[in-house]
Amino acid sequence: MPRWVWLTVVLVLGGVQLSAQLAVELRERVVLPSGDTLLRSRVGQPWWVGIGGGATGMGYVGRLNLPRFEELPERGLLPFRGGFGNGWTAWVLVGWTPPEQRWGAILRLSPIEVWRASARFTPVGTTTGQQYELDLLVRTFLLSASARYTPHWSGVWAGLHFLGGVDARFLWNARERVRTLLHNTERIEEWRLLREQPLPMSLGLHVGAGLDFVVALMGERARVVLSPHVLLQTALPVQRTWGSNWTPLGARVGLQLKVGWDTFREELRRLDTSAISPVLAAEGKPKELPLREQLWVGMPPIAVLLLPQEEQPPPPETVTPPAVPAVRIVPNRIERFLYPSERAVALTPELRRYLDALAEYLRANPQAEVRIVGHTDDFGGGLEETQRISEQRAQAVVEYLVQRGISRARLLASGMGARQPIADNRTAAGRAQNRRVEIVVVQ
Repeated sequence: MPRWVWLTVVLVLGGVQLSAQLAVELRERVVLPSGDTLLRSRVGQPWWVGIGGGATGMGYVGRLNLPRFEELPERGLLPFRGGFGNGWTAWVLVGWTPPEQRWGAILRLSPIEVWRASARFTPVGTTTGQQYELDLLVRTFLLSASARYTPHWSGVWAGLHFLGGVDARFLWNARERVRTLLHNTERIEEWRLLREQPLPMSLGLHVGAGLDFVVALMGERARVVLSPHVLLQTALPVQRTWGSNWTPLGARVGLQLKVGWDTFREELRRLDTSAISPVLAAEGKPKELPLREQLWVGMPPIAVLLLPQEEQPPPPETVTPPAVPAVRIVPNRIERFLYPSERAVALTPELRRYLDALAEYLRANPQAEVRIVGHTDDFGGGLEETQRISEQRAQAVVEYLVQRGISRARLLASGMGARQPIADNRTAAGRAQNRRVEIVVVQ
């Protein structure tokens, strides 16, 4: 397999992994001290610029007629039928893709496109094993315009898009050579250069699909996108002299590196006070004494006569439970806590012990912050359901720490749904590892 194919596969797999990691940085949820939630999103601008390159495999249909004798074309023609070839090209591009819109446009300018073809023709009834072999080399200038359609996908396939458009090729130069092969008593080879050239300009069509991966974020203004694509191409006949209608059909595999500019969009969601838990709301009301205690309020003290009682045996010795090891808070280390079931969001005892120690640590280290990310396994629920459960798991941790006096501004919570598994979701043990919340103390 060619090296460029392996390189393309490695770049695509690396782009998938990096794109999944950087997706967290493109959207951030911040809970303000007032209880309101600030949604901060990094949104791309519609314009892109980039470079690209690719390789093309080509097949030819129809017939290419060339004169058997250059000086005497009326003595007959050599009809080459079909053929195969390959080529390569490099280009610069300008793209227009409005964010959150399905349609866009791409303009590619290739200063050089090279493709080569070969074919053979054996005359009918030859007794000398005579053959004619064609070698065609063409260099063109390519201008390509594409319409882009992006359906609503999710996960790894969020960047999938379809392409369709027109190609205009302008001829730089062309070389047509014919070689005569004789296989009677000895092999005789002769190349002769023909002066007939393909059309100076031809039009074509292309359709295909591509996939965008965010592979780098440059500061707060730019993002780098890797975009492999596959295109099917066709064109008008490359030569029409002597009644020819040789038409190329090709498949191109290409890779593009694009750079776009970003802006930030902020949305403030007010705290819904009507949704406050009744338990928390009751804590602010004055507590009333039980009825029995109310009856004794204001009454004079009563002397109580204590009668002698029989000596009671000492209570049995209670077994002291083993001491729970102290929780150690280590900054910049991911702590994972699992959940017993698919839709469980309540804090486990282990997680509560850790959060109690974490609250003390945060009070002693006022500069520290906490990143909380909730995850789910792929239990068959929809994307909205898994996202909601993961956010509820992260939010439950936030609420527990807030109740212990930690400011919401120091707690950065988000949910990833089932998009970042750490184990195989096809096994019960793997799904148990994926039902988790991850906590990192940033010092």
